[in-house]
Amino acid sequence: MGRRRTPELYRAPFPLYALRVDPSAGLLIAAGGGGAAKTGIKNGVHFLQLEQINGRLSASLLHSHDTETRATMNLALAGNILAAGQDAHCQLLRFQIHQQKGKNKAEKAGSKEQGPRQRKGAAPAEKKSGAETHQEGVEFSVENLHEVQTDFSRDPLQKVVCFNHDNTLLATGGTDGCVRVWKVPTLEKVLEFKAHEGEIEDLALGPDGKLVTVGWDLKASVWQKDQLVTQLHWQENGPTFSNTPYRYQACRFGQVPDQPAGLRLFTVQIPHKRLRQPPPCYLTAWDGSTFLPLRTRPCGHEVISCLSVSESGTFLGLGTVTGSVAIYIAFSLQRLYYVKEAHGIVVTDVAFLPEKGRGPELLGSHETALFSVAVDSRCQLHLLPSRLTGRMLPVKMRTLLLLLLPLSQAAPKDGTMRLDPEAQHLPLPNPFEPGQEQLRLLQSYLKGLERMEEEPEHMSREQVLLYLFALHDYDQSGQLDGLELLSMLTAALAPGASDSPTTNPVILVVDKVLETQDLNGDGLMTPAELVNFPGEAPRHTEPREPPEPQDVEMQPLLAKSPSRQEEHDALSPGEAAGGQAEARREFLEPVQEAGGQADAVREAPGPGGEVGGQVETGDAGERAEELLGETLGSKNSPNELEVHAIQLENSEM
Repeated sequence: MGRRRTPELYRAPFPLYALRVDPSAGLLIAAGGGGAAKTGIKNGVHFLQLEQINGRLSASLLHSHDTETRATMNLALAGNILAAGQDAHCQLLRFQIHQQKGKNKAEKAGSKEQGPRQRKGAAPAEKKSGAETHQEGVEFSVENLHEVQTDFSRDPLQKVVCFNHDNTLLATGGTDGCVRVWKVPTLEKVLEFKAHEGEIEDLALGPDGKLVTVGWDLKASVWQKDQLVTQLHWQENGPTFSNTPYRYQACRFGQVPDQPAGLRLFTVQIPHKRLRQPPPCYLTAWDGSTFLPLRTRPCGHEVISCLSVSESGTFLGLGTVTGSVAIYIAFSLQRLYYVKEAHGIVVTDVAFLPEKGRGPELLGSHETALFSVAVDSRCQLHLLPSRLTGRMLPVKMRTLLLLLLPLSQAAPKDGTMRLDPEAQHLPLPNPFEPGQEQLRLLQSYLKGLERMEEEPEHMSREQVLLYLFALHDYDQSGQLDGLELLSMLTAALAPGASDSPTTNPVILVVDKVLETQDLNGDGLMTPAELVNFPGEAPRHTEPREPPEPQDVEMQPLLAKSPSRQEEHDALSPGEAAGGQAEARREFLEPVQEAGGQADAVREAPGPGGEVGGQVETGDAGERAEELLGETLGSKNSPNELEVHAIQLENSEM
């Protein structure tokens, strides 16, 4: 099957190394160049105007700024000020854009510049550098503010630059291993200290003034000014490799959705040495105040080259040295989008479209947009369709996914439930915990659904959970991923929050559910993990007769196996390999078209697998099987479930 192609947004006349997005003006800023070598390849910073044209996001060259003999290798943006890393120097640029008014034909004819790429109101400094504005009626100026040398090694190179939270300070790091902090915009040095033995690969400034640095000495350090606060140890709660040294490749701070004071740190770990059979790279989420690791997940065997965090902290963007691009969910570190070799060579930078300013207008109906640039001179666009529309439920069942309000509240006139404004700031409960209050909540949710043949209040907790499991297992994998959990809990706890995915309070509940009930830490919920809440005595059942052949198809949904390894051990090699591939072959077709690989289903339980146990016995268990069978049967009807090219992949790449 052919590889999925991503839209090429822009092609520059030089290699691209850095990328930033200005949300207020809707500008995409891409920079790079061929360096000082006399190859004829230019060096510059291009300002692209982002627009929605016929429902599609497009970019057109608005202004090109020539950087003479220096290629820009890294960028940081603070308002209308750019910090550009060029060789061993950092240069501050201020750009301004204005719409021209009252230009008559005589004035246009008298201009020195001719042709459709006429320069408008260029500053004197720009005339020397060959700056050019490419749109009529637009006045765009770029001013060189200050420049300073930031690296002093034998082969000096500034590798990273970033602003602090209020844009008053600028931090730089490079090949000499030193961190230097500068005032903005004077570039007066206020701090310098040795952070690493060897190159600094990346650094990030937090809102509380703490600085995180990662380097080629395999260390990641947290600093308060020039004082070491702590070292990061990502393998404390993760995998250990005695013969494979890892180093930190990137670090970024990100917000915690719906927690204004919450902060997360995200890091990428890659093998320090290239091996013939490369081990996986890893993503780690850290608590932003204690700097303890929260979760670590493998992110494939392609070496990660760059990392970005969306403005709301909801998504992570990754680029690889082989040109691939991926989007992950920040709270679960699950891969949501992946295009193999989107670029023909190393991805040098990725950036999300911000969610403020003109961001929502440019985003349209999509949930997020990620831009990527590479040495192949191309800027590509990666759009993620909304997770809460389209791929959820069949149309007949989407219309009535509403909660019945508690008796103490009045129903809105339009018949939909709205959260109390004060209650929106309160933490939502985990409805999967054992208890009558949680059970009534789920039962009241089921009352609003169509096609309920049995009264929900007559159903046991296990029956309710199994019914909800089958209802939201959209890919029929026998496991619920983070998005399917988010859909289930949003519909049950806060249906109005689906209109604003980035501020959905249910995201925190999903994160808590995975931390509490995902016993094997794979980011997926099995029926056993959903029903048997930790701390509650597991429900043991009497032995039952082996299932009839026609019932084998549903056994993965009712399996109570505590881990995938035990499920795998229960199968013969032929069943484990053949049964799994056959069960998911039909579902994998659209995933493979989107760039997914066959190993995306390596961990899915095979339909021919032996069942480790049953969740329920007697009449209740038989009724639960009937509910699962009916729901799965309805989902197999054609045209009831919309298929998207971008599917959530439940594998570890």
